[in-house]
Amino acid sequence: MNKPLISFIIPAYNSENTIINTIKSIRKNTNKNELFEILVVENGDKSDLSALLINQNVKLLHSQKGVSFARNLGIEESKGEWIFFIDSDDELLDGVINILVHDCLENKADIYFYGHLNGMKKRYVINDDKLFTNKMEENISMMLKQPTKYLQVWAKLFKRKIIVENNIKFNNTMRLSEDSDFSIKYLLKCESICLNKMIIYKYNFNNDSVMRVFDGNKTNDYIYSMKETWKIIENENIKIREAYINYVLIHFNIIQVREIFDRNNISNYKLKIKQLKEISKISPFVYAIKKIKFSDLFKVNMLPMLFIKIRLYNFAGLMYYIKAYINRK
Repeated sequence: MNKPLISFIIPAYNSENTIINTIKSIRKNTNKNELFEILVVENGDKSDLSALLINQNVKLLHSQKGVSFARNLGIEESKGEWIFFIDSDDELLDGVINILVHDCLENKADIYFYGHLNGMKKRYVINDDKLFTNKMEENISMMLKQPTKYLQVWAKLFKRKIIVENNIKFNNTMRLSEDSDFSIKYLLKCESICLNKMIIYKYNFNNDSVMRVFDGNKTNDYIYSMKETWKIIENENIKIREAYINYVLIHFNIIQVREIFDRNNISNYKLKIKQLKEISKISPFVYAIKKIKFSDLFKVNMLPMLFIKIRLYNFAGLMYYIKAYINRK
């Protein structure tokens, strides 16, 4: 096969029930199969995908357990000019390959962002049809303030050359937020981006994912991740460093909703409020709460932080409790 245009990298862990649909979604509705390669990377998988994938014409690799190890190996073994990460329980929508090929050949940006389906809900990255921009400081700041909208690595096209030349890798010491960490490192090396309203990716909600299952360990994992990502940000300009404060506080919110006030956390409500207060006094959260401007807190997702900043912890806790209940439902 000639050098492919796009390398699709699929980390696989206990995915024997879903991965064939993922692969089929890449291949269907296109006659351009020669322009891409598919790399499936088993990482500590308890099942053996060899027999399952034997007729799928994919390259099967094996890495240490952990999605970061899998993606890093996929990058290392890939041959495409562009890289597209896709999870083994997600799918591309019909006709998407032609869109991706067009954008790769057009080659007007260093990274392409696309919208996705979350269940039946469409999540757009932009309201207009398509936007090319080289205002990197402005866009990185915007994305740091909305990491769950912009900084996951799927539904994007990355230039392999930029990844390789700058030795950009997934941080395999991070259990959480490794997607955002990688995206930030990559964006800081970009000169231009494209935001495309097109919905191309179907995200299949998984309540059993590491991020969503209550395990009592996420607080320390997120604190570690925030500190690791700060090493990337600390020498950037003031606008990006200020946006990082929002990034930290959004992860504080995630800790409260998915860990402290999660319905599977059997601690009583009084203890949960105590834990909320204690976490708010730990670095880097205490610094972020101190530095965040009041004007940045009058948004629905940041209102709990407003109450924490003025030390009305019970009001903040009630909001997190309700949000955690809605999330679990």
